Amino acid sequence: MLEQFDDVIIAEYDILQDKLTFLPQSQRMLLLDQLSYCHFSQNYKETNIVLPDDWRVIENLFVNLSDEEVYKCEVRMQFHDGVYKWCMLDMLVKQRYHQPYKIICKITDISQHKAKLESLEAKAIRDAMTGLYQKNTFQEKVSKLIEYNVKGCFLILDLDNFKEINDTYGHDVGDQCLVEFGRILKSCFRKEDIISRYGGDEFEVFMMNIIDAGIVEKKACQIMQALQLSKVFEDLNITLTCSIGAFIVDRYTPYLEAFERADLALYCSKYQGKNQCRIDCSPNKKLYQ
Repeated sequence: MLEQFDDVIIAEYDILQDKLTFLPQSQRMLLLDQLSYCHFSQNYKETNIVLPDDWRVIENLFVNLSDEEVYKCEVRMQFHDGVYKWCMLDMLVKQRYHQPYKIICKITDISQHKAKLESLEAKAIRDAMTGLYQKNTFQEKVSKLIEYNVKGCFLILDLDNFKEINDTYGHDVGDQCLVEFGRILKSCFRKEDIISRYGGDEFEVFMMNIIDAGIVEKKACQIMQALQLSKVFEDLNITLTCSIGAFIVDRYTPYLEAFERADLALYCSKYQGKNQCRIDCSPNKKLYQ
């Protein structure tokens, strides 16, 4: 009955004969050059049934086979179109004289379910509007780097006069501003740099292994210039500017302290006229009494 389902395959492994056998209907789903594989334990790595990287999952499971119960694992198997897809293996161990002698395996295509999970996970760590990391993911990643004593520069960036843009042109234009700002940040920083949308019109960046204030200043100028040269809002005569606060993490500093010092530097940028960058390079001193 199970074989009548399009996403289910039945296979049997005879432990004593070391033979793996698939039912004939299996070939409508998997790319199998034969239905029976003799001396399977010696030759399984030469087959393309399972993605090579996933054989270790099955190997580890076989080490612990004992009682007559169902064992589960997820591996990628090659389908008839040549594509490896995620499958769930439910393996029932049969015993004779208290020794495993046969394994009945139900193989189910779970690739669509996996894709949905991956999509949900991506939404959980990425901002839907800009595609950048969300603040919780950013904090988790940067906190780990700081704990591992990775030096760098913590930046907080904020669009200037964003509320006025929303009030004057509407939230659709405001959203376009955020998307454009996110695009510019992605184009200005390296792949190893971590970028997030903190919330509203505020963004965060951690530049790994950059502790030279001169380099940070140049990067800030590049961002501000790119914003002002953006042609997205040329028809509306909108010129985007941003204020930036930066903190150089050149020794261990707890994440929250690094954030607060970068946020204080951002406040100084706003207070002193906006469209500029202020950098805190003194971890042991208070910034601007």
